[in-house]
Amino acid sequence: MALIAGVLLVTAAVGLVESWLARCAFRRVPLLLTTAFLLCVFALLTAWNGGAT
Repeated sequence: MALIAGVLLVTAAVGLVESWLARCAFRRVPLLLTTAFLLCVFALLTAWNGGAT
């Protein structure tokens, strides 16, 4: 049940971000992509180090 709720939450978040980015000025897109990349790297490092212990 928690997995389904998590997937639905991520789906809603992605949808909101996508609709917001469609309205965003193109000059800010590189900053947003860089931020997204850094957040992904942080998530991977956290997962590889065992997550919350």
